[in-house]
Amino acid sequence: MRPVGLLDLDAVARCLCAVTVPEQYGLAREIIGRADVADRYRKRLGRRHAVYGDGTLSAATAPYATVRGRVVEQTYLAALRIVVDVLIERRGFCFSERRSIW
Repeated sequence: MRPVGLLDLDAVARCLCAVTVPEQYGLAREIIGRADVADRYRKRLGRRHAVYGDGTLSAATAPYATVRGRVVEQTYLAALRIVVDVLIERRGFCFSERRSIW
């Protein structure tokens, strides 16, 4: 997966806000997995994946519904936490020093 930036985290959190709470961890894992597959595809073939995008989390959210505009702060922060939790639980995940929020 490509380096994670603030816009990537926001895109995934907004997707999570569009589904029920029990579905959020599964959706976060699915989106992050798709970004990983797309990045491997991009590295191997030199072009973006037709469905999963270019390996960024933002591109991987394209097929999903998202919440646009204002979101209830508590709901958004809970979704953002789930995104970060799933990224951390992925074995070998490392935040990049260049584009990262960390």
